[in-house]
Amino acid sequence: MKIVDRNFLNMIGVARRTLHNHQSEWEKNVRMTQEVTNLDTTAERADALSTEVTTDITGSTTDKINARQKVIAEIVKLVKPASVIGLDTNDMLLHRQLSVSKGMMNKMKYGDLADLLDNLYALLVKHQEKLVDYDITLENVTAAKTFIDAYKATLPEPRELVVERKTTKEALSECLADLRGIVYILDNLMKRYDGTPFYSEYKNARIIVDLGTHKKKEDKK
Repeated sequence: MKIVDRNFLNMIGVARRTLHNHQSEWEKNVRMTQEVTNLDTTAERADALSTEVTTDITGSTTDKINARQKVIAEIVKLVKPASVIGLDTNDMLLHRQLSVSKGMMNKMKYGDLADLLDNLYALLVKHQEKLVDYDITLENVTAAKTFIDAYKATLPEPRELVVERKTTKEALSECLADLRGIVYILDNLMKRYDGTPFYSEYKNARIIVDLGTHKKKEDKK
């Protein structure tokens, strides 16, 4: 979220508190009441959207990295011993297919690695009966599939979160535009109270504090 938008929302919060602290002075003003209600509703929506926008997607990326490391470690523990079947049966193609290393797999793109893992699992299932002699049980192969599925499940998550956050940012932008329109109307309505402590306090509340530079500036009318 842009610092300028955060500054604006902070100002809105101060302005709302000021208005509600002086509610007795404007509550009989029908148009004023309508606009303060609009301000409250829109500001609350903006606050909720701003929280969603700042949600960090690195958690999903971290999950993906962890799942990748786990599945690579588990699959190598199976396919390396299993590759000896190819040597024992003079099936050099099978030997080469199962002779994968952690280093090689770590260099692969995430999607390519998922495809390789599926192929390796298929080979393990195909030669399951022979694997028993290499101390690789059906339970071991099934467990490997669990790690593969867990890894593959993480792949779409970051993109989905990015798309979701983009949609939320668009909604927040619209909300901020609505808020600017609302405070413009309120600024005009507040002229009715010019010369009162309430008006002076409202004017001060409408000053935007720049949290980035710690300077102050009044929002343009």
